[in-house]
Amino acid sequence: MSTEREPLIPDGGLRPSRQSRKVTGPGDGSPTVVSINPGVGPGGEVEQNGGRKPGDVRSLKPDDILNFIGFGRFQVVAYLLAGLTYFSYGSEVSFFIFMGKKLEDIWGLSSIEYAVLPAATAIPNLIGAFAFSYLSDQYGRVWPYALTLTICGVFAVGSAFAPSYPVMITLRVLASVGVGGIPVLTFPTLVEFLPVKNRAKAAVLVLLPPSFGLCAASGLAWWLIPSYPSWGWRYLTIVISFPSLFIVVFRLVFYFQSPRYLIVKGKTEQAWKVFSKMAEVNGKDLRTFLTEEEFLETFALKGVENKAQSFFQLVAQLLKLFKGVYRRRTLCLIVIYMTEACGYLGSTLFLPQFLSDLHVNTYFSIFVAFVAQFPGILLMSIIIEWPEVGRLNSLRIYALLASIFYIVLAFVQTTISVPVLLVFIYFCMVPNLSLIYIYISESYPTNIRALTTAFFYSIQALCALVFPFLGGFLVKLRTHWIYPLVWGCIFAVQFLAALVLNYEPYGKKLVDTFE
Repeated sequence: MSTEREPLIPDGGLRPSRQSRKVTGPGDGSPTVVSINPGVGPGGEVEQNGGRKPGDVRSLKPDDILNFIGFGRFQVVAYLLAGLTYFSYGSEVSFFIFMGKKLEDIWGLSSIEYAVLPAATAIPNLIGAFAFSYLSDQYGRVWPYALTLTICGVFAVGSAFAPSYPVMITLRVLASVGVGGIPVLTFPTLVEFLPVKNRAKAAVLVLLPPSFGLCAASGLAWWLIPSYPSWGWRYLTIVISFPSLFIVVFRLVFYFQSPRYLIVKGKTEQAWKVFSKMAEVNGKDLRTFLTEEEFLETFALKGVENKAQSFFQLVAQLLKLFKGVYRRRTLCLIVIYMTEACGYLGSTLFLPQFLSDLHVNTYFSIFVAFVAQFPGILLMSIIIEWPEVGRLNSLRIYALLASIFYIVLAFVQTTISVPVLLVFIYFCMVPNLSLIYIYISESYPTNIRALTTAFFYSIQALCALVFPFLGGFLVKLRTHWIYPLVWGCIFAVQFLAALVLNYEPYGKKLVDTFE
């Protein structure tokens, strides 16, 4: 049997045709259909090529290409970048947890006066979230990512040398502008590099590094603060803040723009180069899936005008979150995010003071509670991929369990039961925070994904104006059952809001623009 030789392409290889050819069959000379499109059988059935049949090129979406590329070395590096970034973020969050008691002693502060520090960072945090999300959606994911980490690292390290409480507040306020940009850029950037089937699991597991950061910070606090009464807290601040500056270099080396962002902005040639490089790093040839000409022809029609949007255009985009199919989703997520921010950050901020009043080993209890986050995150990474459970039911289960354990803690407070119950509480609380980030990233379009994340993150920043004072007030009451009971009720509200939420993003492709 003989076939016609394919024409050479510029790189000297053979370009496979995208149609079947008739050739002379053996014996009787009857024509036999032979597919020379890799992965497509004679009957047109798809054997590989990411599930695409010939002729449906125009219906391709970025997720189809990502599914073909798969999860490989490129995604591992992207995950490592996101993980290190969140390690730094987790360490920064721990600053307010472990410094409270020490700064109160050094500068003679009350719990309410110390609450001014985290509360003062709320608005700058909000400004940073919106500013960097705007820059990311308009000008790309790379340099805003590096800039937010630089601001965070420089001023956070500087706060270790603060000579007074007002100077400390000033430096932490400036650092919080950078801190605000970290979560709103890290999750959307990672998600946009991942294939559908690996998206949720990888995005949940990216919350392991911040848990490592919290555990590392708690272990260091356990060692440094008691061992060096005068300078221990300053050493701790330097150690937990410096990683941000290292990650800046990593991000500039891993200088890959999100191909989804490039397509949305009409930069299809650059998007093709990024997709091709991703496939090459993963050991695949993208041209066996579609040619560059097909890609450019298909996605040139799907971009938007390549210019920055005005403030009023952005407001109009955000208002779409409250219209049509997005209305119920957005309103429920506002309640869910608000309760998570108040419940997790509010209860954790004054946890050392609460444990101290109960005469429980403070640093040990916090350390084992933070360690409990790991199995909680690992379990969630498994069950969210079960079709019977998915994102929504996982969120509901963890919220309900967190509420129950907090309420039990309100009435069972022995030296043994308190650390044990804290283990179960943190087993549930932290994984839910990661799941909320994933849910938001999967539920809104690419062209406003970072801005949408910033919108929900701003709820956390606004809550930060209230929950430090609420936590300080509850601790100051010295009525030990009230503190955990309030947080238990807050997570009960989160559970009810999750019951009302009805959109399940499991298995769905990401949307790039508002329909």
